[in-house]
Amino acid sequence: MGALALGLLISVITRQQQSAIQFGFAIGLLPSFMFSGFIFPIENMPAFFQYVTMLFPQRWFLQISRALFLSGAGLSGLLVPFIALFLFMIGMIALAVRNFKTDVEP
Repeated sequence: MGALALGLLISVITRQQQSAIQFGFAIGLLPSFMFSGFIFPIENMPAFFQYVTMLFPQRWFLQISRALFLSGAGLSGLLVPFIALFLFMIGMIALAVRNFKTDVEP
């Protein structure tokens, strides 16, 4: 839902499909590989970047996936990542609603 909300925000901000694709690639795909912990462990990053990773939903999704598949964590152990993803979704939807324009521009 967070990624869907981010896509909604990108589609509200941009006017052309090509710019939306490029913006989505630059905002979604590239930082997700760098800051999710998929390629580089978050624990080995400098402290500043460890806090920056908290802004990306991919970090939380990867944390949920690893906890479920590798350690069989229960719902209580996954509460923090689920709350982070929920807050990200609410924030992106709020930004999309705020930036939505009801008038038609050429």
